[in-house]
Amino acid sequence: MGKIFLDDLNFETRAFSGWTSYGQSKLAMLLFMKYLALKFERESIDNIKVFSVHPGAIRTQLVQGTRYASRAFALFRFFCKTPEQGAACTMYAATLCEEKNGSYLENCHLGLMARRGNDLDMAEKLIQATDAELEKRHDSCHKTVDTVTEVVAHVQPEMIDQSSIEIAQQQQQQDMKQVPRKGTISLQVQIA
Repeated sequence: MGKIFLDDLNFETRAFSGWTSYGQSKLAMLLFMKYLALKFERESIDNIKVFSVHPGAIRTQLVQGTRYASRAFALFRFFCKTPEQGAACTMYAATLCEEKNGSYLENCHLGLMARRGNDLDMAEKLIQATDAELEKRHDSCHKTVDTVTEVVAHVQPEMIDQSSIEIAQQQQQQDMKQVPRKGTISLQVQIA
């Protein structure tokens, strides 16, 4: 799991590292999800749930062009899930999940989130740092979590196409029959 560098979120004063950046972005998404879930709870927004989804290692081109990672990944490719299998957990979260708001999901079940992903104090600091960065860079387009909350709060269940949900549920059930249970490589990935 990554670490958040609040004083240098964009690698302006430290050497850029793809893996460090990747880990920081995944942790930031976990913290944002936790913050948003808490904000919904505080404001009694109970018709929307937010989850963090870890689909597992997926056979994609994510590491293509990275010298060592692409070679290592090629060796483990056959232990990885297909893109369809990887999408199953996201579809589960979007359609069937009854877990607590703000939960971390993997393989269509409640997962164990690293301690850093549950750090609400860091989540608050990250939101503040992000707001400051957005204000500094895009003064006319300043966006905050409040704006996201307002947009998300207007989503009504009747706006969701029921047939799409049924198709997604059927696909998820088929994909879960094919999900490898052992030998998968875990990468911290979240669909947002």
